[in-house]
Amino acid sequence: MKKNTPEISNKEKFVTYFDVLNIIACLAVLILHHNGIVWQFSKSWSWRISLLVECAFYWAVPIFLMLSVATLMNYREKYSTRTFFQKKIYSYCDTVALLEYYYFNMEGFDGTDYFGVI
Repeated sequence: MKKNTPEISNKEKFVTYFDVLNIIACLAVLILHHNGIVWQFSKSWSWRISLLVECAFYWAVPIFLMLSVATLMNYREKYSTRTFFQKKIYSYCDTVALLEYYYFNMEGFDGTDYFGVI
């Protein structure tokens, strides 16, 4: 008789359904980000359908938060708190530097300002 427990391999304590949820949540967030019509109200069917899509995929952000917390549980078994924060700070600084480079170089070849701030 099998219990309702997640599939965990003994080698790495890898939880399979975390990856499945992460993939599905990524797709849901992509759908949310491409659903911009919902923010401009109109009494059209396209707006109503986009609102339905927005409501149907709104669960993705809380799932990402829960997965982040679940993967951080027992991090002290892997490395110290100091090492953990060093890795996180390095990762955030990398991301911020990359986004700043992208943001400040986003002016197109034809001089078009895509963000409307320059």
